[in-house]
Amino acid sequence: MKTKKILIPAIVCAAITLSACGAGNDEPADAATDTRTEASDALSAMTEESAMNAVIASYQEKNPGYETGAVENDYWDVSTEDEGEIVVLYHSYTGAINRYYIDPATGNTIVTEFVPGIIDDEQETGESFNINDYL
Repeated sequence: MKTKKILIPAIVCAAITLSACGAGNDEPADAATDTRTEASDALSAMTEESAMNAVIASYQEKNPGYETGAVENDYWDVSTEDEGEIVVLYHSYTGAINRYYIDPATGNTIVTEFVPGIIDDEQETGESFNINDYL
């Protein structure tokens, strides 16, 4: 008899434990995917300010010692195009104008340059990078 009294509570405890462990696995596989998608969406929700700061960080990496605004007529600006593309503009003290075209969904960035009086049209520089590396 004593064996039955001890055995039944042990079986009940084991059943409760197993059902509790399985409860967490009842979540649909899509829930994990949704969580990853939400995290990805949060990362891709790039602001103009964060895009400009990341472009400046990239520029400083390529030009050690550069300080924003240290030279007169040197400035940065940012805007968003109608298609949602973020454009960061850098106007150098030399008069050269570089534009960084950023796809906010992927972070892919293409750089162009325009030098008034020297280059007639804005031209791609061949430089490209992913802005997410500098966020």
